Amino acid sequence: MKQILTLFSGHFVGKLILFLIHVWLGYSMDGNAYGRFAYLLGIGAIFLQPLFDHGSDMIWTRKVSLLNAFPLKQLFSIKSKIFLGSLILLLIGFHVLELSFMDISSCLIYYYLLSWQTSLFAFFRGDKRPQHEGYCIVLTRSLALGMLFLQNQYGELTVHAVFWTFSAMVVAGIVYCLVVGRFYQRTTKQVSVGEVLTESRHLFANQLLWAAYGKIDILIVANWIGELEVGYYHLSIKIIEAAFLLPNTLLIIIYPTTVGYFNTKNNWIDKFNKYLKAISLTSAAVFILSVLALLVLRHQNLITLPIEDNVLLFALFLLPMLIPLAINKYLSDCFIGLQIQNRILNISVISLLINLTLNLVLVTFYGIFGIILSKIISELIMTLLFLLSLNQYKKNSAFT
Repeated sequence: MKQILTLFSGHFVGKLILFLIHVWLGYSMDGNAYGRFAYLLGIGAIFLQPLFDHGSDMIWTRKVSLLNAFPLKQLFSIKSKIFLGSLILLLIGFHVLELSFMDISSCLIYYYLLSWQTSLFAFFRGDKRPQHEGYCIVLTRSLALGMLFLQNQYGELTVHAVFWTFSAMVVAGIVYCLVVGRFYQRTTKQVSVGEVLTESRHLFANQLLWAAYGKIDILIVANWIGELEVGYYHLSIKIIEAAFLLPNTLLIIIYPTTVGYFNTKNNWIDKFNKYLKAISLTSAAVFILSVLALLVLRHQNLITLPIEDNVLLFALFLLPMLIPLAINKYLSDCFIGLQIQNRILNISVISLLINLTLNLVLVTFYGIFGIILSKIISELIMTLLFLLSLNQYKKNSAFT
């Protein structure tokens, strides 16, 4: 239990540090440069991260847990092949996107290294040492914050320079994992590369869809509105993510019960309703407190904020999304516990198509506020789809 709490605490503190990094970068970098940085982060999250992770982290965790050994050679084989294939994406991106080769290549290297760290974290989880993931996240992100501060003092915060600093942060994490984990001392040949890729294909598709659903708005803002506004919008999203930390912590705490209990108990409906009420009330309370805080910050005259006023305004309009966002995360966990996770993929596809359509239509009339409106509507529709699907399951289930 102590190890799990350390893992969760590490993620919580790490996300706070990352939020501070983005706020500070938004304040310190040129507005267009930060917008370009946010644009590349969106591209990487949609196309590069799912490709490099290939949905296999849960598979690595299971393999390590079953074999009590580490398929390090197989991991290296997969990562090497995927990296060679990604060079094609680099060439395509350089010709299609109006960005410099240095910016694109530094983004690609960062996401590739990040995938290595994520897979090594999966090794720690499979070896029942998840606390090291928490330690590593806090240490490396604190290191990145210090490096960026020094870089701003003695150099220049260009887009590729920031990505190289992020890459150095991840390299430090990889070194930590290899030194502390000693994965090279217990390797195994009992894992097939083809088997891993086959088992992870559905997870890869789901990861790709969720990434596209969550980040497609960044790409639309960049291409339809402009780089400066991308930076403002990206920072407002980071504020929402910071506000979501409290509901997400509650979701993490109840996750083992959600997945395990719902899979084994017949009377799961009562516990489901109890948890749903708790998640709804928590997210509603966070929403109200966040609205009050943002209103005070926008109208105060005592503090000079390192954030543009537009960022707070966009965040204020995005805040209603907190409630359906928390409910949808809880419902997706319930679907995993009930072993109907295939429905998550179907709902994700429908929600992505609705979100994309609304974005393209509303952005032409309302700009960023159209993007915000489409995001909130899409989350509400996803909630409705989850509830309808769950109601259908309850009617067809032998439990009821």
